[in-house]
Amino acid sequence: MLKNNTRKGILASIFVIIFILIKIRFSKSQTDKLDISKLKGKKQKGRGNVDSVFFQRIIKLIKIVIPSWKCGAIVDIVMLTVMLVLRTYLSIYLAGANGRIVKAIIKLNFGLFFKRILQLGIIALPASFVNSYLDFLNKSLGIYYRNRLTQYFT
Repeated sequence: MLKNNTRKGILASIFVIIFILIKIRFSKSQTDKLDISKLKGKKQKGRGNVDSVFFQRIIKLIKIVIPSWKCGAIVDIVMLTVMLVLRTYLSIYLAGANGRIVKAIIKLNFGLFFKRILQLGIIALPASFVNSYLDFLNKSLGIYYRNRLTQYFT
């Protein structure tokens, strides 16, 4: 074991290092604040600005892509939303099923293990259907949106 004086020395050096790191961190954040306060007077132009112009452009694109509530894309969007919620619940159930399988393995209960594997196989079929349908909906909506944008700009 380390002697008491050695422990104190190590502890003191750790505190000094932490103090220096905190001091460096705060000095950087204060210089960052100064730079930001200088820029606030100027109009920032750059990528990634989320402002009213951004939202106006998004609304304009949505009006181009989805012209009315009666278009076919609305059904796909609703189905996509329903399938995403369903996949969330299926994922939670599958995680629980995997945990129950591991618990059966740890207890060395092979009958329960095979029962849990069968349950996992039964639920895996709808889960794979949901994932495939989500992929299909994403691709079909992408094609629909590209066609609408192409028609609008040509």
